[in-house]
Amino acid sequence: MASNNSGESYFRLTELPERLILETVLWAQRLWLEEWFCPQAPFAGVNRYAPRRISSASDGGSSCCRGQDWAGRRPRCLRITKLVPLRLQSPARRLSHTGRAMRTILTSDGDLTETIWSLDNVIFPRVAKLSQVETAEHGALQRAANNLIAVNVCACPISSSVASYSDLERIKLAIPWPEHHVRPGDQPAYDPAHSFFYLHPGRAGGALRHVDVEIYDRAPHAVKYGARRVVGVLSEGLQGSRVGGLDVYYYSPQLTSLCIYFSLAWEVEFTSDLSMALQACAGNLCYLTIDAGGGTFAELDRVSLPTLRFLRLVFPQGKVGRLLRRLDLPHDVDMHLEPVVRWREHVAEAPAENALYEAPIWRSDLLQECTADGGSLGDYVKTLAAPDNAVRLFSAPPGLLTRGLTLAADYELWMSLCAIGLDIRLGEKTAPTVHVASRFPEYISVSLARSRSELDAVMKDPVARDWQNSGARDETRTARRSLSVRDGQFAEATRRRYENDRYPKALYDAVTYVIRAVLADRTNDHTALQYVTFGRDSWLPDRSLGYAHILGEFWGLRAIHFASPPLVPETPFKQGGEGCLAIDHMEALALYLNTPREANLYPCSRLERISFPAACTASLPAMGDLEQLFNSPERYAYSGAPWIVVGPDLPN
Repeated sequence: MASNNSGESYFRLTELPERLILETVLWAQRLWLEEWFCPQAPFAGVNRYAPRRISSASDGGSSCCRGQDWAGRRPRCLRITKLVPLRLQSPARRLSHTGRAMRTILTSDGDLTETIWSLDNVIFPRVAKLSQVETAEHGALQRAANNLIAVNVCACPISSSVASYSDLERIKLAIPWPEHHVRPGDQPAYDPAHSFFYLHPGRAGGALRHVDVEIYDRAPHAVKYGARRVVGVLSEGLQGSRVGGLDVYYYSPQLTSLCIYFSLAWEVEFTSDLSMALQACAGNLCYLTIDAGGGTFAELDRVSLPTLRFLRLVFPQGKVGRLLRRLDLPHDVDMHLEPVVRWREHVAEAPAENALYEAPIWRSDLLQECTADGGSLGDYVKTLAAPDNAVRLFSAPPGLLTRGLTLAADYELWMSLCAIGLDIRLGEKTAPTVHVASRFPEYISVSLARSRSELDAVMKDPVARDWQNSGARDETRTARRSLSVRDGQFAEATRRRYENDRYPKALYDAVTYVIRAVLADRTNDHTALQYVTFGRDSWLPDRSLGYAHILGEFWGLRAIHFASPPLVPETPFKQGGEGCLAIDHMEALALYLNTPREANLYPCSRLERISFPAACTASLPAMGDLEQLFNSPERYAYSGAPWIVVGPDLPN
């Protein structure tokens, strides 16, 4: 312990017992490695519209560094800068640079230090040297560190790691492929990456257990023409496979997690290798994500996945049925379906007789329902209600009547999911002169769980959906499900081509249509105990008409929770804003609740509670004033509706 001039005390980390220091560093190393190798971590966020402006992928820099990911991040050339990004350094490496005493502790001989450096990143030459251990045979030195993490760097580490590739245990790469390999056309540009990973899946009996690869694109937001064929390659002993933008994925009989991602720009075809890969790992596969908004499937064989705990699929609405009719799924799997739609295009092409006040979204749904490989939103909801019926449902001829007759839903589980989460993203900023309600949203998600705590866990992780807790079934937990509808017209120019002002409340109509689809096969009356949460980053209505279209579909609503933080003080309110709660939103909700409908009935007549984060209390009126706002004399005294309690984070 030491003191400074002001008399305040502090201590140096090196004053702790050496073994305690090493055990702490070892714990930090394991957490660091676990964070890097998250097998179901999403490659992209919720919002996936292409930005209006983005720098060219080929502006300046070395040829091995040209490319970028969807968010515009670009790599750094290690040959030129000689500087590895700081975030690739482990806790042990950073601590070893803080002083001589700490470096001496971390480089001393011993089992703990050997284990610490074996968990490090071999992209640093000194780490490879520090992790050397003496083998029993001839006393030779062998590198113990077997993790390669090369993210946001150039492709140079690949060529230098070919010799030891099969000896590594974990590989995480986010790299471009050298520009000098590019030839005319999109597909050949990826041949070198395809060839390398196709030819280096890890040798039989090798150490490779986790592969995580993302390939950067020369023009990530340009629509790609000509489908890429995605193939599977056997890698003996592999436990985790996560790939993005690469048309090769690995599988093995020991695989527990598979995650495949392609951006909306790519048209990709999954070959019959997919059913072979799923069949091979069916005995151990627990987590499966296929996120390919422009994907299609070849004809697949039927596969049973009895151990699957988590399934997330992002595909065109008219295509994913071909996969679902080939999967025998457990009835209690956590299931998240994300159909990609083209509402703007289908609605804009509607005949004149459909040009009514309401946007004819049903027309788009009907077109998809009549396709052999797709289905309506209602078909996908039936799959969520009974995943083990997906084979029967999508094997039936397309059409409302035939598919409706095949459903035998597990209503006990489905009806127990009474906590409902709504997440609405507009996806683009609109001019102040543009009425927000006249634009279709980018994303509408309806999540279902049995309790508020389970729902919160899913909604706080809006892409990966709290995958790590899937399958943890007990008396207090059940399966979680969600239907998320995504706009596939990600390019601004394409959206503008189909924009029109015929439908002044297209946003409200779209949200209503999705909610109705989810509630269609559920008991939806005053006996249903429904709890609705608006997601933290969701758009919120600031007009009573918006709440009428959303909350009017919940006939057994008991509680509403807003998860958004307050609007930042001195920030002007914007109608199209997302991820904030303002008094404008509350006043619009109060107006809706206090306005009687037909037969002088008030909406949400069973509503008892409205809650929000405690941080919002400073920017909202006093709780007593809020309760008076929501409980008009007419609603409370004359309609028989319960008193609505308003306050921060009330328990559900």
